Amino acid sequence: AERAAQEAEVRERAVRDSAARAAAAAEAEAERVAAARAAVDRKVARREAAATEIAYQASREAAEVRAVLSQAQVEADARNAQLALLRYQLNPHFLFNTLNSVNALVSKGDAGKATKMINKLSEFFRHSLRAEPETEVTVAEEVATTELYLDIEKTRFADRLTVEIRIAESAKSRLVPSMILQPLVENALKHAIGVSENGGQIRILASEADSGALQVRVEDSGPEGSDLQADQRPPGASVGLDNTRARLHAFYGDGGRLKIEKADIGGYSVLVEVIPTDAGAID
Repeated sequence: AERAAQEAEVRERAVRDSAARAAAAAEAEAERVAAARAAVDRKVARREAAATEIAYQASREAAEVRAVLSQAQVEADARNAQLALLRYQLNPHFLFNTLNSVNALVSKGDAGKATKMINKLSEFFRHSLRAEPETEVTVAEEVATTELYLDIEKTRFADRLTVEIRIAESAKSRLVPSMILQPLVENALKHAIGVSENGGQIRILASEADSGALQVRVEDSGPEGSDLQADQRPPGASVGLDNTRARLHAFYGDGGRLKIEKADIGGYSVLVEVIPTDAGAID
């Protein structure tokens, strides 16, 4: 009986030890699981914090981009308004001169020429108003519009006006601001051809320089008996030349230039020069 009691006590102790080990193992496993869960929670928290920071940065950058785009739009609207103002400052002046010419023809009883001039004026304005002030056109298109204007003036000057146009093939597809040449031609007509009893010549030339710059010239033969200096400013030219220079700068910055030179046919040569952005300055 004593031996049986001892064996039972041994078995009971073994069961208790086994239970204790199992409890300890379970406790260790629970601690491991808790530690793993805590590590996962910390990792998730870090990722949530990182995601929150990324979202904040993205939101701030998006706001900055919207602000930049908004400012760019404001600047573009201001630039377009400036271009429109510069362009439309010229149209009333041109219209006034043309209507004066029509009135003069009617006063002389030349209704046929007056009607022809009115029809050409209508065609010219339909053509020119299709081109917005802030748009560019090809040199070929701009010269075609200028020829419409010259057709109007030929009605007034008749055989007193000779026109020569030479456009290099490489220059025809280059871009210029719409209606950039008309005020220059008008100025030449008014201050060179119009004050000469025998009239004179206007020459329009367009070519590409070796540097890649587009060069368009409006030249006149000058008033009769004049002795022009190369650095002289054409008389009465401030509005037309200043507006043309301002439009070139608005379109191209320092890459758009207007120069006044002496023409080899006797009068002035007004050079419109557009420098490609990768060409650099031209001396």
